[in-house]
Amino acid sequence: VIEDYLSLKKLYFKLIKYTTIIMIPVCYGIVFFTRDVVFLWVGKEQYLEQPMALWCGLVAFNVVFNHISGSIIKAEGKNMRKTSVIYFVEGIINLALSLIFAKKLGMHGVMLGTYIASFISLLWMFSITRDILKISIVVFIPKALKLLVILMVLLSTHFVISYFLKQETSNFLSMITKAVPSLIVYFAL
Repeated sequence: VIEDYLSLKKLYFKLIKYTTIIMIPVCYGIVFFTRDVVFLWVGKEQYLEQPMALWCGLVAFNVVFNHISGSIIKAEGKNMRKTSVIYFVEGIINLALSLIFAKKLGMHGVMLGTYIASFISLLWMFSITRDILKISIVVFIPKALKLLVILMVLLSTHFVISYFLKQETSNFLSMITKAVPSLIVYFAL
């Protein structure tokens, strides 16, 4: 049984690593290229604002990692009902916060409520997974910080590129011009 937990722990860290490798560019794309895609696809007047794309990217990141922890919890078998409770509580928190924040912030408030609810769910799921796999925070934090540094370098690269390529309208060439250097930095890291 102990060997199963050790192999499950190794699998968990591999899943986190590879999912992060995939999700950073996906969320990065959601956050920074939504404007360009909307401009090209349906026109400038259909684009809301950049914060909407940011909330969507953050929620996507949370949901994916939440499902990884949920899979580990279900594989362990003893805490399966907790995942249902967590998702139910997340839904209630999401509804309550979205209603509260929507009054002051509109659609951005709804997205903020969704993000906060998904983040609480993520922390709750991670704490159960951490207990199941006996993962020390001391072991986990350096691994997480390395990924955050990579993300910060990517964000910085994008902001520098965007600063020099200020455009009111978007076209396919400007989208590619912004994406290629960022992807080069991403794959170099």
